[in-house]
Amino acid sequence: MRNRLKLTAVLVVILWTAGQWGAAALVPRGYRSSHTDLTIPTWFGGFDYLPDGRLIVSDSEDVFILDEQGAKTVVAHFEEPGLFGSFVKASPDGAAAYVGESSVGTISRVDLHAGEIQQIGPGTENVVATVELNYDLEFDPEGRAFVSAATPVTWQPNRLLLVNLQTGETDLIATVQGNSGPLAFDAAGNLFYSTSTSYPPQPVESVIFFSPNQIDGAIGEGHVTEADAETYASGIFGFSDMEFDDDGDLFGVTSSGSVFELSGGGGTVVARSFTTVSPDAFGATVVRFFPGARHFEAYYENGGTLTFLESDFGSLYRLVHVASFPEFEVISLGLDNQSALVSFATEEGKQYQVYSCDDMTSGGAWEVISPVVTGTGMPASVTDDGAGQEGGESQVFSLLRKKFYRVERVE
Repeated sequence: MRNRLKLTAVLVVILWTAGQWGAAALVPRGYRSSHTDLTIPTWFGGFDYLPDGRLIVSDSEDVFILDEQGAKTVVAHFEEPGLFGSFVKASPDGAAAYVGESSVGTISRVDLHAGEIQQIGPGTENVVATVELNYDLEFDPEGRAFVSAATPVTWQPNRLLLVNLQTGETDLIATVQGNSGPLAFDAAGNLFYSTSTSYPPQPVESVIFFSPNQIDGAIGEGHVTEADAETYASGIFGFSDMEFDDDGDLFGVTSSGSVFELSGGGGTVVARSFTTVSPDAFGATVVRFFPGARHFEAYYENGGTLTFLESDFGSLYRLVHVASFPEFEVISLGLDNQSALVSFATEEGKQYQVYSCDDMTSGGAWEVISPVVTGTGMPASVTDDGAGQEGGESQVFSLLRKKFYRVERVE
């Protein structure tokens, strides 16, 4: 027996048309969003995903873990009040989190298995390193920690440092002109950096990167500079933070409220606006990604979650969670002179049948145009080439101009 869903679309739908789900930010079709409002006393420090999908969050007072229901468990407390938080980063093994503040420059380790609230920040035994004016910390694929930090006193140039979290020692790897920017590593170990040279922000910034060989060559004596880096993208607004998804797409958030996606392929990088913050927020400051069973692409089932922090930089602090969503509908209709390609979203293990009709206004019959399609959790496509119908070019013309399509789920 067929179960006809309420949505059996017969129109072309543009994949990147923005749609709103709930009260959070606008997201593209094929995704949905939810949000978690945070009660923050003065300033937000950062957040990260733990390996089990929970979020670890730092404000100016505490470090706490949020579960899926939004329940809050405090794991650490800043002993000194009024600090300016800079980052939170979970260790690669998930056993600890590293929390930075830029008022003094300490980086503290929080043991996630301690079972008690730990004291962190200046003057505590959990400080593992001090890097003045630290901004961001990222681990490379080998588990080494790198920190972005401005130069003390002069504030420029910005420094990219290798930090030994056991001894607290630092090694200057690179200098980049301008203010502090965020770091990100791709799967190959390239170190990406977003420049920050203009204020107010202008679309004159770049995302650059240093290769693993350049990084290794700079360990010890000497360092590289911005002139040694390759440019990944240019002519963009500078990112407050950036993060790769599991498919190699780079997402960046801006203080002006935009979330951008940079996608590379074939030697070309395409930059596009992915979403914007909610109407009551001004900008976004931190972004993190938690992988799923499939890639983070529109209409994919369980394709992971992208979470960013939006704020009015005063009293509003909200985590926006964007997940790929296999919303069942015809998502595109590609036409050429010989056939029509009907694409639609699927869920894994569900079965689908595609139908066509020449004339809906006169009660025309719906005809099956393909065998049953078993969903894989990714979009599927079926081709209608008019096979089995009488008439030559005129019938093809009718196919292109007059046919309607629908997809039903079969039970």
